[in-house]
Amino acid sequence: ARRVPYSPEQPNGVKYAITLHDRTGKRLLGYDNAHGYIKHRKIEWDHKHIKERVVAYHYENAAKLLEDFYTDVENCLEKEQ
Repeated sequence: ARRVPYSPEQPNGVKYAITLHDRTGKRLLGYDNAHGYIKHRKIEWDHKHIKERVVAYHYENAAKLLEDFYTDVENCLEKEQ
């Protein structure tokens, strides 16, 4: 995570990515606010990856991000066993 200038694309002033991978390096879970493109227009958004799915995520603050991530880590690891 790192601080970035506040902007419409980064309204929280934070750029972040946090992930969980299996032993082979395959991503099982990830939270980030990376960019994407819709009709050739770059957009930024907070979201999470659960295996192959992408789900919107509401970023509140860093503490809540870590809490939500580790809750999902526990759930993900239980399902992998």
